[in-house]
Amino acid sequence: MGIKVNKITAKKILTEAKGYLDVGFTHSLNPYSGCPFGCKYCYVREMPIQKFKEVLWGEWVEIKTNAAENYRDEIIKLRKKNKEVNIFLSSVTDPYQPIERKANITRAVLEEMINNPPDFLQIQTSSPLITRDIDLLIKLKEVCNILVSMTVETDREDIKQIFAPHVPGIKLRLKTLKELHDAGIPTQASISPV
Repeated sequence: MGIKVNKITAKKILTEAKGYLDVGFTHSLNPYSGCPFGCKYCYVREMPIQKFKEVLWGEWVEIKTNAAENYRDEIIKLRKKNKEVNIFLSSVTDPYQPIERKANITRAVLEEMINNPPDFLQIQTSSPLITRDIDLLIKLKEVCNILVSMTVETDREDIKQIFAPHVPGIKLRLKTLKELHDAGIPTQASISPV
């Protein structure tokens, strides 16, 4: 499966929280559009961002090259208005999908968050790549409340292959959670779909 990758300049990076996110979160932040993990249960498959694409879900990614700069500018404006900022990273993509190894968009956003922190940050991922950024997560924990949430579909690898064949293995993700927890980062396993 080839992944079609495009670089884009985003108009905004923070999206006001709606639906299930508006309880506890003020904004979502998606450093990418699209996701090569292409999980069969992903609700984004049914959203307009995918419905009107000619490329199938799981086969395209857009890199938001200006995500960190947008974040800085947008949070500064929100802080001037004395707004609380609770961010869900990410609601329609995985912030640690494979392209992040080279693109470093999520890492750049986290670096900016250290200087201009939200009040709360929850990172939702299925990727062990997040351990690369433990140094930033430790610094971020000093300036805001954070939680790393790792999606774990099941405890059976054969079942995971049905729902999420392109996502890293279950044992590796659980090992990642332990490594983050041992580094002092608040963690949780998100059992999904249920």
